[in-house]
Amino acid sequence: MDADRVTFACATAAELRVARRSGARSALVGLGARNGVPEGAVVSFGLGLGVALALHDDFAGRGVLRAIFIIPWVISAVAASYIWKWIYHSDFGVIGAILVGLGITDRPPNFIDSVGTVLPSLIVVNIWREFPFAMIMMMAGLQTVPEQLLRAAQVDGASAWQRFWHVTFPHLSNVSTVTILLLAVANFNSFIIPWIMTGGGPSNASHIWITHIYELAFGRQRWGVASAYSVLLFIILMTLGYFYVRALSGEKKKERGA
Repeated sequence: MDADRVTFACATAAELRVARRSGARSALVGLGARNGVPEGAVVSFGLGLGVALALHDDFAGRGVLRAIFIIPWVISAVAASYIWKWIYHSDFGVIGAILVGLGITDRPPNFIDSVGTVLPSLIVVNIWREFPFAMIMMMAGLQTVPEQLLRAAQVDGASAWQRFWHVTFPHLSNVSTVTILLLAVANFNSFIIPWIMTGGGPSNASHIWITHIYELAFGRQRWGVASAYSVLLFIILMTLGYFYVRALSGEKKKERGA
């Protein structure tokens, strides 16, 4: 009996460690948070904003470029996962073949088969898939920036950066908040990409919260523990939803005031 209790306690402690790391990795893969800094979300948002600004002005081929940049977002998550799994493959992957062909490395690197590189590899895929959403939101927000203010600032001698920081970006503050919150909610629910590409491996190094919950429930039949973690995830998402509703309410009040 004592041996069984010790075994159960050890197993529970191990699951708690995996759960803690999975929660942090949910931020890493979804938000890219490291030491509390949401790097992945900032990169997705910043890349989307940059592309939206580049495609805002009218020029030849703008429609084609918009269609190309939106492909990662509209493509099936399952198809994207298998494509990137092939790209990262240690034997037949495109990136490994290019690196070997250029003489940068002697053998293809193990992107998703190594504990040290699997998480950054998933973050890259997640940023690639999500930045078009931020681009679309920012392109919509840019339509609300008054051209008269931009022209007046240009006449007053403001540089391009000053016009962006003091005129354009303040008009994008609410849509930026909404975009980041929506990205956060989508990321915490991001199951397909990490599960198909790695299944939580190697050595549980790529488990995020939602994949760990799935494995606990359907792999180990630990329904109680999985339900508890699901409730915690629900509370986190409800908190994000609360701030999302507040951001939308602030936008509506701002429109009424205008």
